[in-house]
Amino acid sequence: MNEFAKIFRHIVFDIFNFCIAGFVTFLNILYIDFLFNECKILHYIKEINYWEIIMIGVCYILGHATSCVMYIICDRTFIQKWTCKLITIRFKDKDTEIADKIKTAYEKEIDAFKNHRDLFEQFPLRYKQLYYIRWNIAAAFFVTGVSNFIYSLLYSNFNRNLSIVSGVLIFLGFLQYMLVLLFEKDTIDRLEKINN
Repeated sequence: MNEFAKIFRHIVFDIFNFCIAGFVTFLNILYIDFLFNECKILHYIKEINYWEIIMIGVCYILGHATSCVMYIICDRTFIQKWTCKLITIRFKDKDTEIADKIKTAYEKEIDAFKNHRDLFEQFPLRYKQLYYIRWNIAAAFFVTGVSNFIYSLLYSNFNRNLSIVSGVLIFLGFLQYMLVLLFEKDTIDRLEKINN
């Protein structure tokens, strides 16, 4: 029964994690619909039977989409290393930056799991869950801000309100991304203490 509860907990966390990011993205879509389309999308959605349940699935899918875009934009380009240099995250050995340290974090988590299973449930697993929630929220803010800005330039002849919202979302997404990297540094430092 205990193993079943753990599996159920991981499934619920996965759904919750991506639904939050998708919900932020969906609210942004409704905001654009409100500004330019007289809430036609919202009225259409409310006509669907069981629309609340369907929207959970839509938010889950949107959460995955925003996370994929954020991964491509930040983790597969220079942005992660640039952000690490911007906030000057350094470790004890001074020469290693977080971008290099993140690559080895996975092995440290495996070592912590092998050697300290009781601590693994309390610390690394919980920190990893917080990391993913924060990363997905950063993705939702950043991606919706960039998409709003593009929409503002291409389709609305530079709408000032949408541009302000876009700037705030991009700024919040970038701040959240910096927080994610700082949080990852803290997690790696704690993993090193557990393993030593």
